[in-house]
Amino acid sequence: MKKPIWILLDSQGVGGIESHVINLTKGLIDSGYAAEIIFLQRYGDHPLTPVIEALNIPCTFLSGGLNALRNALRAQPRLLHTHGYKAGILGRIAARAAGIPVVSTFHAGEPGVGRVRLYDTLDRWTAFLAPAIAVSDAIAQRIPVASQQFKNFVTVPATMASHDSHAIGFVGRFSHEKGADRFCAFANSYRDAPFIAFGDGPMLAPLREQYGALVNFVGAVPSMTSHWEKMSRLCMPSRHEGLPMAALEAMARGIPVIASKVGALPQLIVHQDNGWLVDTDDDTGFIAALKEWDLLTDDQQAQMRLKARATIVDHYSPEAIVPNIVQFYATHFPTAF
Repeated sequence: MKKPIWILLDSQGVGGIESHVINLTKGLIDSGYAAEIIFLQRYGDHPLTPVIEALNIPCTFLSGGLNALRNALRAQPRLLHTHGYKAGILGRIAARAAGIPVVSTFHAGEPGVGRVRLYDTLDRWTAFLAPAIAVSDAIAQRIPVASQQFKNFVTVPATMASHDSHAIGFVGRFSHEKGADRFCAFANSYRDAPFIAFGDGPMLAPLREQYGALVNFVGAVPSMTSHWEKMSRLCMPSRHEGLPMAALEAMARGIPVIASKVGALPQLIVHQDNGWLVDTDDDTGFIAALKEWDLLTDDQQAQMRLKARATIVDHYSPEAIVPNIVQFYATHFPTAF
């Protein structure tokens, strides 16, 4: 039996990279490949552990640092596929030293601040150590090496959301680049539907204090699976993006997305067809899009939901993407595949 593909990340919470890693690993297993999720370090009880266990995905937590990874790689996995800043930097160095095939996916489209900015710089400077994958054109342009672009993807549920709710949702990190502050401000301007927000981050506490009477702040959840039913539309007023997993997961359930024209969102969303696209800083445009939904007939809303779901089925599902990723592995490391 072939040795497993290791999917490496450094994580202590739930976000787009974590969702991508789960979908990729499950997609590889469903395609007949042995695959495992490897965490660089355990920071405590990880909120994704129950999800990983429920999907029967093998998972290992290392003790952290370059030496721990180098020791683990003595098991000689078939290939190491890194995701995120720290996993990318350490994974490429350790795998190259151990003679293990290594591939890196670059997810983040924003440089960040402080330590994140440092990690982002080191991540890009060491990109030459492995074949690179980018999840959007904007991210590919920031990597100083040639890269292959593959879309993010999600498992499509058997049925769509019930659409009993009229709420407008936000799912993501409460940070400036994700536009969490803008979402909350929209709740003050548009009072025709409830606003509900999922996620954590540095802006959560001040925004909850300011807008607690207007927005239902749920906080971070291990999985959105049981929560999508609580919204009719997803609002993503981001200032920077790649290809957000939340947008794909919402559309897979027939929930239209109202989003900024950033990252790969213009390739995902067709304006006024399967969702809405708004100029990045056009707050008035977001309010107009929210109101436009209210003017659609039930049949028109149903058609938009179906088109949103069909977009994911046809172009952003594991069946559409995973074979291309495996081919990428085989092209760069033919003896391993």
